[in-house]
Amino acid sequence: MSSLKYQLQGLILRNKDGSFASQAERRKTLILVASQLKSGGYRLSSVNSLKPKHVNHLVSR
Repeated sequence: MSSLKYQLQGLILRNKDGSFASQAERRKTLILVASQLKSGGYRLSSVNSLKPKHVNHLVSR
């Protein structure tokens, strides 16, 4: 598991807002974000490393 995905899992566990369905959807979306960034060639070591260029990549995808 990549460091980014691991940190996103930690965020998910700490943030219990919303219903169980909302939490599951948030988990699915954040894991998809991590995998799409990795497949796009970005090697992010932490959540704090996210920059506008990463968001632009995700939006264009």
